Amino acid sequence: MTITAKKSRLIELIQQTRDDRAVTFALELFETSENIPVESWEDMPEELRKGIEKSIAQADAGELTPHDEVMAMFREKYKE
Repeated sequence: MTITAKKSRLIELIQQTRDDRAVTFALELFETSENIPVESWEDMPEELRKGIEKSIAQADAGELTPHDEVMAMFREKYKE
């Protein structure tokens, strides 16, 4: 799927949802990512680095949830 198709699908999903939490999450995601200028690992906020390191350690330990299971959970949680 191209980036243009992904954007179109995202817009479609946002327009269809009545879940304020989902819209708020998406808004915060995009506003936050634009406001954190990160040029290198050392420039990242410490809290973000710790979160990434924790996630890597969990992945290395095999503590993962398959993508299809995560998507099923989100579909169930945000279904209309």
